Amino acid sequence: MLWEKIGSGWRLAAILNTIAVFIFTIFGAILLYWSVSKSGSMNTNFIFFENSCNQSKSVNLWLHLLLNVCSTGVLASSNFFMQVLSSPTGTEVDRAHEANHALKIGVPSLRNLFWTSKVKFVCWILFFVSSFPLHLFFNSAVFATEYMGTD
Repeated sequence: MLWEKIGSGWRLAAILNTIAVFIFTIFGAILLYWSVSKSGSMNTNFIFFENSCNQSKSVNLWLHLLLNVCSTGVLASSNFFMQVLSSPTGTEVDRAHEANHALKIGVPSLRNLFWTSKVKFVCWILFFVSSFPLHLFFNSAVFATEYMGTD
C-alpha cells in the first residue's frame, strides 16, 4: 500500500506540505492570470470589488485573512523543510566528528548547514530567501481605496 511505503513522520509531512504549497501556487497563478486578463497588463490595477465602504472593508478584511492564512501555511512549510535540511545525516555527523567538530542534533542550527551537502545548503538558502518577504508581498497584492470626491 502507498501509505505504508511513505510511512509517517517527516516524510509524510514533507509530502503533505509539498501538496499544499503546490495547490496554493496553482491557485495563486490562476488568480494572477485572472487579474492580468481583467486589467490587460501586469502594470495596472483592476477593481475586484466595488460597493459601499462597509462592505468593501469587510471584503478587504476577509481577503487579507485568507492571504495571511495561506502565506502562514507556506511559511510554516518552508520552516519545516529548512529544519529537515539542517538536520545532518549519519555520514555528515561522522565527517564533522572526524574534523573534531560537534553538530547539534534535534534542533535547527546554522552551524549544521556548513557540514551538510552543498545541495542541502543551497536548498536551505532558497527556502530562506523565498519565504522571508512572503507576507509583505501577499499583503500588498490586495488593497482598498476610498473615494472621497463628490459626484
